[in-house]
Amino acid sequence: MCAMCFMMFVFNQYLPFPLQYLSVIIFSAVGGLIPATVFAITLHYAPHPNAIAASVGLVLQISAFGQFILPPLSGMLVSYTHDWGNIVWITTLLSAIGIVAVWTLFKRHPLSNK
Repeated sequence: MCAMCFMMFVFNQYLPFPLQYLSVIIFSAVGGLIPATVFAITLHYAPHPNAIAASVGLVLQISAFGQFILPPLSGMLVSYTHDWGNIVWITTLLSAIGIVAVWTLFKRHPLSNK
């Protein structure tokens, strides 16, 4: 997603429109896989079988908070800088945070075949 974001916002003046459009499609397709993956692994990482519903609820709350707070913050950045290209920095920062969080989670708690 980060690479596609760079193609959309940073390199857009160097790419023909079909490649820009393809980068948007790939960005959205990969972005659509992330919630499904997170909800699927939440079932395996719940501390107890009785806590699955609470774990999924926590994931829903965090997801909803991100969907609520990030668009206005992104809009503020664009309004302040007058350049949509700066959205790539938010995406890059959030991608890096996500990669570190997933790496840390899997390092501490490897997924076992239960």
